[in-house]
Formats: sequence, structure tokens, C-alpha cells
Amino acid sequence: MKSRLTLIAALAIGVFASIGQAPEAAAQDQQKCEQLYGSWYQYLERERCLREWRRKEKLRVCISQDFGRMESLARKIRDGIQPTMFLSDAKQLMEKTLERKLDVRPAKGEPRGTMVETIITSNCATPFQLIVQVRALETQELLHLRFWSRFAPAGYHEGLRADLSRDFEESQRLEAAEKRRRAGKTAGRGSRGGGQEPMVKKREPGSRPLQEQAGRLSRPPAGRARPGSKAVEAGAQPWALAAPPPKNDHCAANLARNERIWRLQRFGLVRQTGPDTYRAKGHSLRFKPKTEALLACD
Repeated sequence: MKSRLTLIAALAIGVFASIGQAPEAAAQDQQKCEQLYGSWYQYLERERCLREWRRKEKLRVCISQDFGRMESLARKIRDGIQPTMFLSDAKQLMEKTLERKLDVRPAKGEPRGTMVETIITSNCATPFQLIVQVRALETQELLHLRFWSRFAPAGYHEGLRADLSRDFEESQRLEAAEKRRRAGKTAGRGSRGGGQEPMVKKREPGSRPLQEQAGRLSRPPAGRARPGSKAVEAGAQPWALAAPPPKNDHCAANLARNERIWRLQRFGLVRQTGPDTYRAKGHSLRFKPKTEALLACD
């Protein structure tokens, strides 16, 4: 008798609770739970099912609203960090955007590199995160910006977010190529208009058109040529003498591979961009594979 009265009281409480829930979403949840627990003696299981459905629906609404905030912060960081910045500048921008202090620490897998890494968390009851990482060289020049999503809910991309990530080395290479293309167009217009020789010309591997052109255009007054010069003794004009190459020229003839790479350091940090290709601040070397032979130099 006592157990029967307890069951009746529980049923009465459930009826009054359902009266207070008029929203359509609650009715749909109740219908789904009643299909699973339709018997009258499964009342407690049915109420537990309803509570779980309401919790998931509330979480879904919260996450859908919070995703916009998280991705907005990620885009501000992506658009604010520029290839010309150093790691300290990127760290300052991230701290201002996320409104918290960040630390610089050694990069994983790169003993001489450094990085700033942090997490953008959700304000909802979910473990979903966006991981932000900026890596730099030993010189504090930026390498790349990466975003990863972790513990993503169903329907959301898990892992590397290529749409938010950036490669600053690739951006610098594209910018340098665009500058060379514009310089070539400008030189071409000048040669058509005034008959001057273009500044940028197609060249064979190993040639140095800028230095040769500098030698042709430099015409010092007569009498200033070096006395005893073989070219002057042979009757050549003083202005026809080619300008001497710069000190430690990495494009000079009869140099070993290591010597050329060492001389390339005068332009900045040397990076190996391929098996036989090296680059430093717009200047590069390309060797024949597994030999000392130079194929291209600029």
C-alpha cells in the first residue's frame, strides 16, 4: 500500500511539472522519451530521459552562439599578425585580443626556435577548444601561425584549421616575386619609351645581369683609370672597364659550395629551401644535385 501511494504521488508531481512546460521543444522531447519508456512503471526513466534531452538542447544553443565569438577572436589574430612582425609584436597583439598574458617558450622540435601558444576556450559546458600557435626563428622572424580545433562537437571540423592558419615564409616569397614582376614591367615600359636597356632581363643560370649592367653603365671620366691597367695599355676606353664585384661575392667564379653559402650570410639568415637551394633576404643559390657546380645565383 505504501509503495502504491508513493507511485501515485510521483505521477502527480510529473503531471503538474508537464503542465508548466508549454514550449514545443519540450513536447518533442517528451514524445521521444515516451517512445523509449512508454510503460507507466518507467516514469523515473522517462523523466531522466527528458532532463538529458533538455540539457543537450540548452548546450546546443549555447555552442551555436559561442562559436561566433571564438572564431571572431581567431580571425582577429590571423588578420592582425603580419609577415614583417617579430614574435614579440605577435605576442603583444595576441595578448591585447585575448585580454590575458602569454609566455614565450622554446618551440617543439626546433631547439633554436621559439613560439607562443595559447587556447581559446568555450563559455559553454563543453571541452571544445581552439589552439593558437605562432612559431619564430632564432632571429624572432615569424615562420607560421597555426590553429587547431580540439574536442570538437559533431558537425565541426577536428584538427588543423587551414582556413585560419598562415605561412609567413610563403607570403614573403610571393611578395618578393610580385615585386620582381612589377620591376620587370616598369623596366619594359622604360625601354619602349626612351630606348633604355631594361633593368630585368631573362638570363641563363649562373649569369649576373645586374652586375654586368652596372659595369656597362658606369663611365668614369678619362684619366681616372688605374695606371698600369691591362685594359688601358691595350687601348681600351676607361669607361668600358667593368665595375669590380662586391666583397665576399657569393656569385664569384671558382668557389666551393660551402664558401658560397658562407658568403650568402652577409645578406641575413641562410635558409635551405630545397635539397640544393639556399636563400637569404632575396638572394639565392642553386647547385647541381650532389656536386659543387653552380646552376643559378642572384
